[in-house]
Amino acid sequence: MKNSTKLALVICAFILISGFIFWPTMYRYDTVELGSNKLLMRTNRITGNSQITFGSGDKTKAKILPSEELVKVTGTASVGYANTFTCDLYNGSNWTIAKVIFRLDIFEVGGELRWTREYQHDIDVRPLTSKSFIKSISQAENYGNFKWNIIEVYGYKP
Repeated sequence: MKNSTKLALVICAFILISGFIFWPTMYRYDTVELGSNKLLMRTNRITGNSQITFGSGDKTKAKILPSEELVKVTGTASVGYANTFTCDLYNGSNWTIAKVIFRLDIFEVGGELRWTREYQHDIDVRPLTSKSFIKSISQAENYGNFKWNIIEVYGYKP
């Protein structure tokens, strides 16, 4: 290989590596003022799509809700025939919910247990509000019945 070809390859490799190291992140972060509240907005640098975060508090400091607060978190759920678990979660506690862990039991038409699984879902539910979420599940076709219950909830004080 000629020296000029080797030099061109080294330069190209240097440019690629530099691009990965020094290229800005996929998202640009800004703050937006809405009344007296400051909200975090992230914008995808490639697509231009923006999302505004309405949560308050630091999710990295989320911890398990105390038992007296956990009993105030309730919800209704359904299992769809498209292998989906849909839940409307109500937060009656004084904490902001950051993550919920729940157990789902699927039963055969005859009543025998088909399977039991635990799932977790990251969510942002402020005190005294509800939020719905959908979780994809598998092997729930032609089931007879289901049972679900909340195992743990992680959150933080707003």
